[in-house]
Amino acid sequence: MSQDNRAKQGLPSLEALTQQAVTNALKELHTAMPGVVDTFDPSTQTCTVQPAIKRVFVDGETVNLPLLINVPVCFPTAGGFSITLPIAKGDDCLIVFSERSIDNWLKFGDIRKPNDKRFHDLSDGMVLMGLRTNPKALNNYDSNNLTIRNEANDNKLILKADGSMQIDTNTLTVNGGLQVNGNVDVDGTITSTDTITAATDVIGGGISLKNHTHGYIGAGTGSSPQESDPPS
Repeated sequence: MSQDNRAKQGLPSLEALTQQAVTNALKELHTAMPGVVDTFDPSTQTCTVQPAIKRVFVDGETVNLPLLINVPVCFPTAGGFSITLPIAKGDDCLIVFSERSIDNWLKFGDIRKPNDKRFHDLSDGMVLMGLRTNPKALNNYDSNNLTIRNEANDNKLILKADGSMQIDTNTLTVNGGLQVNGNVDVDGTITSTDTITAATDVIGGGISLKNHTHGYIGAGTGSSPQESDPPS
């Protein structure tokens, strides 16, 4: 049927039908959207996540997209090192959808053939942590330095732009040896359960522990003490 005849009969044009078909197909194609973590399995580093954007129908009805299960979580990882996070229920995230099925890859690793012909499907999401809504924006954001911190901003490590580093914490525990190539300034008490050794000397209150002598020197086993200096 020609375009003119379609128009006379009140039928949509072929162009309009094609555009509608493309639009309908795109509604089932998923790329990325925010989500909210429901549960997290630290043994597999996968989570159950709720897509945070509802689906809206032509009549105005809205429904939640289905809860996505067994979704791998992406952490900064490379060269045998990782940074892990204590993911909790309610955490915001970004869900990225693979263009092909990830089932075989997720189960076996390495380079795999997809086990399904689906693409950009809700079943093939991957979660990136760190996306935040405006109500959950971090307070006291440091725009000048690299900072690893908690929500309250009272426990943090700051790598400063001037090359220095600052650690703000109640207690810093080091499990292993600690070697300092430089000076150490301590504003507080030093307590040790073992020997404190110094290669040259230890000065306390202006007194040398190496050269310090007492007012009495013992004359030997079984002997009475002898004065070397008048008693104070």
